[in-house]
Amino acid sequence: MTIKYPVDVNKEDLLTRKEVATLFRISDKTASRRQKEGCWPESIEINGTEYWPTSFINKYVLEQNPQLIENMANATQIHAAALAAVKGGGK
Repeated sequence: MTIKYPVDVNKEDLLTRKEVATLFRISDKTASRRQKEGCWPESIEINGTEYWPTSFINKYVLEQNPQLIENMANATQIHAAALAAVKGGGK
């Protein structure tokens, strides 16, 4: 699926389907099939070529693995508690 909204290409890496396939450790043929089945991250089109911004890849991985979001929330809470302890210990 190709979406039509702005992506800041100066701040993101743009990957080809082959690069995304390598990242997911699957063949380009499997990536192509998954894309046709709709089981693939969204892409953008630049001058007729499809690219996948890294933010789209990250979003897709989190959508497919919701436990990662919970793990990230727990890590953020632990980090905040550690910072509070450090700041409180210096008084």
